[in-house]
Amino acid sequence: MDLYNGPFSRVMLIFPHGSTGLSFALNPIPLGLECLAGFIREEVAEMMLFDESLDKEPFSRVIVAFKPDLVAVSMSATEHDTGKALVAKVKRYDPRIPVIAGGFHPTGAHAAVFDDLAVDAIARGEGELTFMDVVKGKPWRDIAGLSFRTPGGIVHNPDREQIQDLDALPFPARDMRKKRGYVYKNALMPDREYDLMYFGRGCWGKCTFCCEPYFSNGRQRYRSPDRAFEEIMSIYDLHGRKPLRILISDPNILGQHKPTERLAELLIAAGNGWGHDVDITFQVMSRAEHIVMHPDVVEKMIRAGMISWELGLESSSEEDLKITNKQIPLEKQEKAVSILRSLGGEVLGTYVIGLESQSKAFIKTLPDRGRMVGCASCAFGIATPFPGSGFWDEMDAKGRIFEKNWARFDENNAVITHPEMTPKELEDLRSWCMGRFWNLDVVVDQIRIQEIRVGPFRRKYKAGLKDFLQSVGGKLLFAASAGGELAGKHGGKADSQKDHYMKSLRAIFSAFVNPRVEKYFQAHPMHESVDMRQFGRLFSGKTFQIVLENPARKTSEFVLVVTITRQGIDKISIGRKPVPGYNLLLRANSEVLYVPPNLTQIQILRNSLAHVKAGNLRLEGWGLVVKLILYGIKEALAMKLTNGKSGTN
Repeated sequence: MDLYNGPFSRVMLIFPHGSTGLSFALNPIPLGLECLAGFIREEVAEMMLFDESLDKEPFSRVIVAFKPDLVAVSMSATEHDTGKALVAKVKRYDPRIPVIAGGFHPTGAHAAVFDDLAVDAIARGEGELTFMDVVKGKPWRDIAGLSFRTPGGIVHNPDREQIQDLDALPFPARDMRKKRGYVYKNALMPDREYDLMYFGRGCWGKCTFCCEPYFSNGRQRYRSPDRAFEEIMSIYDLHGRKPLRILISDPNILGQHKPTERLAELLIAAGNGWGHDVDITFQVMSRAEHIVMHPDVVEKMIRAGMISWELGLESSSEEDLKITNKQIPLEKQEKAVSILRSLGGEVLGTYVIGLESQSKAFIKTLPDRGRMVGCASCAFGIATPFPGSGFWDEMDAKGRIFEKNWARFDENNAVITHPEMTPKELEDLRSWCMGRFWNLDVVVDQIRIQEIRVGPFRRKYKAGLKDFLQSVGGKLLFAASAGGELAGKHGGKADSQKDHYMKSLRAIFSAFVNPRVEKYFQAHPMHESVDMRQFGRLFSGKTFQIVLENPARKTSEFVLVVTITRQGIDKISIGRKPVPGYNLLLRANSEVLYVPPNLTQIQILRNSLAHVKAGNLRLEGWGLVVKLILYGIKEALAMKLTNGKSGTN
């Protein structure tokens, strides 16, 4: 059956639901599709953006109502199967509608996409110019960068030249979100709006595990700082000029330091952070050696609001850095983190675990290594080959890629064999690494970093106990989201999900038992960074204890002991043996930490009461509990009356 020919007038842009891997705390924003929409806006009569993860209507109903004559779908590897289902629905509605796929996954895995999905063509690499040619009705054989089906097989046209003048591109069509009621959030920053943008495109790095080398041909291009600043202000206006966090998606923002320095100067000149007119913070990504080369630029960037920095540290082994073509000496890693910490920059260090050269014992050193060098956050991703990357070619040649389920290509699950560890051991080790790093000392350290930050985004008030507890709660939700996502990948039955979730959670709590925590609080008492005077006066001399029990083994697997003086919390220790002499005790069966998915609030309450009735959740010291509740209510009211003055992230 012949496809409809262009020019096309009603274009639907589809973003399939898929696991987000290490970004599960964020709503992934379909920036690529918004860029396409902004570029073709003047050429079509109607456009629709459909984000499956946020839309409330069934897709089959939406497509019937919109009646598109052209469909584009953007995918990463984890959206392969969900994208397949959506494309099938398009073809069931009307098989003559052309469906074009784009993004990292279709570009790198075009054979798999053509084999599994009923797409008619793939736009390889940057999509704006290629998709515009399709929209205008240009013959497919004449469109550079397009791969497409023919009766004789797949035709791959020559590659398209990259867009050199990025300033000539319109801003992404972010306004399309409002038509469907989409609101993108950062779960770790509930007090700020959240958005995504690019300053430049590409990266000259050749890391074998990364998709950028094949997608951008190892080249990096920038927009002008003035154009990027103009877009930042347009995003701020889109969010009603509310406090905003923007993730700048450039994989190496300091690849050319001059444009970035100028952008920072424009933000400083606009008074960003000094008042209510502009209040925007940024998360950026950079290679470590550029931070070492340009510390003066880094200082300007932090003063401009670029306070969160993601660094691909990858490993503490020079051999690992060499075989993955990362090529950044360890001393430069340490120096880069030291520079950022001295300026109050938050460092998110990312590590790759499960490389062929790594042993279990070595991997277990990485979380404490991250803390030792000064990371405020860390993520640990299982080595995952993506089609098109050098790592894929290497693993494929060795026959080590055993996984066929694309949803597991998310850096949380093992998809390649390891010479020493089973996939399950590696996945449990990944959970252990998360727990080993994300402990109470990390939460307080993040507060300390905010207090020394240069520029207007320094914490202006000493953190209150409520701030601390909110931060702890956010990190616990972060860990729970990670466990929940992993659980969802292991069969559809609730029992299997629960089993996997609990194993992951137990690995995390096992890793929590770390003498590093007690040593940290001996050197940096919590009351130095958290105002706990009222709390100390109310609960001085008391000892609180939380015990998590493993019912199968009839042992305690996690014990948290907190002692309080008049200044506030004095000592924190984490171990496996309960201590005598407590004033308040919360003792829980670890099974209470699993909450079945899709429960309503009432069902969750009933579930908790059932645990209490069964003796899985016990509490001693009810008088102190009531006192704590009253204190919490009072603190919440005080925060509300002072307009929630606390931190500035």
